[in-house]
Amino acid sequence: MKFFNLDFFTKRKERKMKEIAEHEALARKLAQEEEELEKKKKQLEKEEQLKSDTPLVKKSAAIENSKVKIWRPRPTDAEKTFAHDEILVSKTDVRGNITYGNELFVKLSGYTQEELLGQPHNMIRHPDMPKLIFKALWDTISQGKEINAYVVNLAKNGEYYWVYANVTPSFDREGNIIGYYSVRRQPNPAALKIIKPFYHELRKAEAVGGIHESTKLLVELLESKGMDYPELIFRLQYNRL
Repeated sequence: MKFFNLDFFTKRKERKMKEIAEHEALARKLAQEEEELEKKKKQLEKEEQLKSDTPLVKKSAAIENSKVKIWRPRPTDAEKTFAHDEILVSKTDVRGNITYGNELFVKLSGYTQEELLGQPHNMIRHPDMPKLIFKALWDTISQGKEINAYVVNLAKNGEYYWVYANVTPSFDREGNIIGYYSVRRQPNPAALKIIKPFYHELRKAEAVGGIHESTKLLVELLESKGMDYPELIFRLQYNRL
């Protein structure tokens, strides 16, 4: 009498080995994509550094004198967009004041470069952004680490535009943080279908119980997916979720 079927166990083992192989292949692919993104980012940093070293955007005295009164616009339902191969770049000091913005950053914001320099970067923050996301961002970069996040910005005329932002600290030769560097790309439309309603729920939670309540929602989501925040954002952007 047979108490077990050898074919059954053989097939189950084969399925398990196939799953392991698929997971390893995905991990290698994700690592390769991260490496390619890092190379592109370093090249972009070199190009933007050359631009930001010009007198137009680098003179600290000019930055200090450029602070003008900025009135926060009333948000509208009109959206601004940019091409998938276009990149927004901005830099701030350690306090979050803008020290540099590339041409596309200035154009989409709707402000002039003179209006932007020296102003807090949150001047373009849209009220639809949950406070939790920016707390997580500042908590991370102030510790010398980089972070990715989906952000909706507010232009001078009240229009909005979504970005997929990568924010990293800038260091001096002694390893001290001297500012922050942000590169923004076009967000994955499929990811925004998930992010937009989730941000709405986070804001509702914050209206009731502040960041404490929105944090609980984010933790619940991460636990349900079995991943941390950086992995979730990366997988959303590159259709790996």
